[in-house]
Amino acid sequence: MELLDGYDSQVSAGGSPANTLVGLGQLAAAQQRVTASRSSRHHHPPTSSSSTAASSSSSSTHHIKVAMTGCVVGNDALGEFAAAQLEAAAVEVVPTQPPSSSATGVVMVFTTPDAQRSFLSSFSSTDRIVLTDELKATVARSRLVVIEGYMWEVQGSAEVIPEIIRHARSCGTLVALTAGDASVVERHASKVQAAIDAGIDIWFGNEAEAA
Repeated sequence: MELLDGYDSQVSAGGSPANTLVGLGQLAAAQQRVTASRSSRHHHPPTSSSSTAASSSSSSTHHIKVAMTGCVVGNDALGEFAAAQLEAAAVEVVPTQPPSSSATGVVMVFTTPDAQRSFLSSFSSTDRIVLTDELKATVARSRLVVIEGYMWEVQGSAEVIPEIIRHARSCGTLVALTAGDASVVERHASKVQAAIDAGIDIWFGNEAEAA
């Protein structure tokens, strides 16, 4: 990253899944603010009848909660920055491995004046996904689990992802799987097929990725 010194650049926590979750988190936070505002405008002095109505209304309101897991952050300054950015957007970060000395993965996006982009990726070689008790509990209380196809590049994914799918289905949680890109599917075809066989509900991919 020192090579970027002197160039117009910025550091941000991102990527398609993270950006989508941040958007959902912000929508969820807005929903809660609107609900709280409506509740305060319709507040009445406590009586037995109004108290019962308030309790009923409160119990019937479902707020969206968003979480991200996988090898999201490493034990370094960039990891702390990414975690803080996600949590500020109401996205919970669920660890899948014990704290370690692993570095946070970085993707550099180079954009030319004609809006063409090139990517340079660097991932930690020590990353490994583990089905922790915290991750199992998060899956169990979720309505939908989306598994990003690029997770196949992480150690332990071939064993853990089918486990996550089976656990989700046993809990009544819907499972979606993204392709990542055609090259990911090609490199990990048997793993992708094993995940599909384990019982996914939704597949995100184009014709080339499905082929």
